[in-house]
Amino acid sequence: MIAVDNMKLYKRNGVWYVSLPGNRRKSLKTRDKQVAERLFRQIKRQVLQGNVLTLDRSTTTLAAFAADYARHCRAHKKAWQRDEYSVRKLMDWIGGSTRMSAITAKRLDEFHADLIRAGHKKSGVAITYRHLRAAFSQAVKWGVIKANPYDQCQRIKVDPEPPRFYTEQELRRIFAAIAGDQDFRDAVTVYLYTGLRRSELWHLTARDLDADQGLLTVRMSKTRYRIIPLDPMALAVLERRAEKTPVGRLWASWNSPDRITHRWGRLMRRLKMSGRLHDLRHSFASYLVMAGADLRSVQELLGHSDLTVTAIYSHLSPDHLRRTVSKLGKLHKVNTVANFKIVSG
Repeated sequence: MIAVDNMKLYKRNGVWYVSLPGNRRKSLKTRDKQVAERLFRQIKRQVLQGNVLTLDRSTTTLAAFAADYARHCRAHKKAWQRDEYSVRKLMDWIGGSTRMSAITAKRLDEFHADLIRAGHKKSGVAITYRHLRAAFSQAVKWGVIKANPYDQCQRIKVDPEPPRFYTEQELRRIFAAIAGDQDFRDAVTVYLYTGLRRSELWHLTARDLDADQGLLTVRMSKTRYRIIPLDPMALAVLERRAEKTPVGRLWASWNSPDRITHRWGRLMRRLKMSGRLHDLRHSFASYLVMAGADLRSVQELLGHSDLTVTAIYSHLSPDHLRRTVSKLGKLHKVNTVANFKIVSG
């Protein structure tokens, strides 16, 4: 096996190079450090396989890209599991040895259609679509492919459905069933009273809580965050957990956000109920709107970037409909007929 320890990545005249065994060097033909590092890892794999004669980016396989993209997502994204899942689904369907340059819009359209025919919900396929589109966009940035095939793909149209929220009776059954599981009960309580996303809940730490002000800082990414005023129920739970775990995640015993989802699924089956964990977030928003909260405030609490996303809750607000109908008041004078007389002949 050829040693790769002496291989180095270096920059010369603004362009990145790699030193190869046998006192050779190869230009990576890029000024982008991130692209150079990815190509450097690829060259190392080729050296170990005894092949360093060529490095044609067009020959990069989906499996090789997936490995690099997984490292990228884990370093830069919180919800990286969904990115990895989407790429893995495509690899299972098309094969990891398929060249990235050979993946066309037509093949991707067939992939989406096969998922739907296999029984996957359109909403789930639409999410896979979005994550794969982002993955191929990153491949373009890295120079793996020249253009994103998703630019020519058929979009997945999902028929809008009203958000599902749990009734008060359902919530009583849920909390009664998990009364003996403090970790899970605490998580469900915070989920319901804050409207957090699953990954946001999983990443919470004591430093995110301002107990004196009753505020929670939710870090949606490395540069974006939002502030949520806490209901007394959620504040009591978070304050207790923060005292118990001053360093690290507040739910440190859960090694993955999937733990919450799987436990919720088992609970729903045990109670013979239908519903997703995400419907707790819908419940938070739905009860606020039904209590008269304006959509703009709900948008800020949920962390939606677009008000049109929050608008799915608008039908729950009776005041919203009353304000619309009240505009008909201007027509009242048209119907005033007291001064009219009917004259015959």
